[in-house]
Parts: sequence; structure tokens; C-alpha cells
Amino acid sequence: MSAVADLETTQGTELSRRGDAYENLKSVGFTAIPWACATAADLVVGGWLIDHLITRSYREIPLRKTVLVVGMLFGLAVFGATLTVNLV
Repeated sequence: MSAVADLETTQGTELSRRGDAYENLKSVGFTAIPWACATAADLVVGGWLIDHLITRSYREIPLRKTVLVVGMLFGLAVFGATLTVNLV
């Protein structure tokens, strides 16, 4: 192989790696955005719900634990996506 062919192969590989890195970064963004929205919604809705129920004379500690566990169980609903083979 000539030096030019080696250089072209190397440059093509580098461009391919950069493209893969960009795709990986893009997939991280697509994954992080829903989790960030879910976290913000959980903090707002969970906080409001707890405050509202405490004012209605529910016991604070069991209530906070229950809301925390239910929120985590809803988060586990995403686990099914890890077993997905087809996106359609």
C-alpha cells in the first residue's frame, strides 16, 4: 500500500470515529432530556402532593416514604426499554 492510501484510510477512520462520538453524544442528550424533565416534574408534583396531604392531617414520615417509593417504582417502568429489540 502506498503512503497516500494509508493516509486516506487513517483519515477516514478518524472521521468515522468523530461521527460515532457525535452520535453517542446525541444519544446521551436524547436520554438525559426526558430524565431531567421527569426529575423536575417529580420534585414539583411530589413536593406539592406531600405538602397538600400533610395539611390534610396525614402523617409526614410514612407519607414521604410512600411518595418516594411510588416515584421510584414509576422510574423502574423504563426498565422495559432496555429489553427492546425493535424500535417500531
